[in-house]
Amino acid sequence: MKAYFDHHVVSGVLFGATLVVWMASELRQGRKTRTEAQKTDRQSFAVARICVGAAWLVTALTSSALPATTIHGGGITFGVGLAICWMGIALRWWAFRTLGRFFTFKVMTSADQPVIRTGPYRVLRHPSYTGAEVAFLGMAVMYGNWIGVAALAVLPMVGFANRIRVEEAALNATLGDAYRAFAAGRKRMIPFVW
Repeated sequence: MKAYFDHHVVSGVLFGATLVVWMASELRQGRKTRTEAQKTDRQSFAVARICVGAAWLVTALTSSALPATTIHGGGITFGVGLAICWMGIALRWWAFRTLGRFFTFKVMTSADQPVIRTGPYRVLRHPSYTGAEVAFLGMAVMYGNWIGVAALAVLPMVGFANRIRVEEAALNATLGDAYRAFAAGRKRMIPFVW
């Protein structure tokens, strides 16, 4: 069964506009760099991109190929997915804004970097990854396929878990006790869980 947005004009426009706005903001943010910072990415960005790309491929291929895994509900399901997606995008944008110049796509640290404890960082260590994951899940619901939901729930988390490991090692090495104290009071991505 085709995705709902494939045969309903308004939902197709909303899906496309959401994707364009989100990707444009990601491209804009991705151009930012910090010349004073040490790059300690260890290819974690590439691994995360591969995991996300694989999840999108599974989602796109299974949305029409496996009708037995369709999420029923039509416009209601699409609307729920759209709302979930925008909540994730909004959280990600909030994280971008809160970190300001310290937010980069490649893991970079510097000794003068403060530990940010405001905005979404009051609750989570990595709210931008949480926002991306929530947005991915919303997109999967808009596609209307349970396999897509599973793929976009699991595969990006593999990339994010690796990236968090690299990022936290770099932050611990550079910021020391200040970062460890910050981390001790917050979960990584999911409040009260992980």
